[in-house]
Amino acid sequence: MNGSFLNTGQPLQSKNMMYQACVQMDGNLTVYTLMNYLNPNTRILYSTNIQNKGYPPYRLTLQPDGFLSIFDANYYQIWKSPNSAQGMPPYSLIIEDTGILNLYDGMGAII
Repeated sequence: MNGSFLNTGQPLQSKNMMYQACVQMDGNLTVYTLMNYLNPNTRILYSTNIQNKGYPPYRLTLQPDGFLSIFDANYYQIWKSPNSAQGMPPYSLIIEDTGILNLYDGMGAII
């Protein structure tokens, strides 16, 4: 995800296809394991815990200043990443093959 957004239900997957980040129908950003032959159980690794705030559909946005935000259908911001943006743009959001959701700056440094 590079300078853009994810709509409700649109997945961001790790390269190894074992992890996924998704904005759920209730507006909650969740990172979880995917079921496959190596891992028969889905497990939540991270959640923003903001269920049912605002109005669907929701959108996770990677803003030009490096902040992540979730907006509802009325463009009301219901969640913002707690860390201040650092580094140099452009920023990109990657879910690693370990299930960790990392934000990178334009120089490739983890923020």
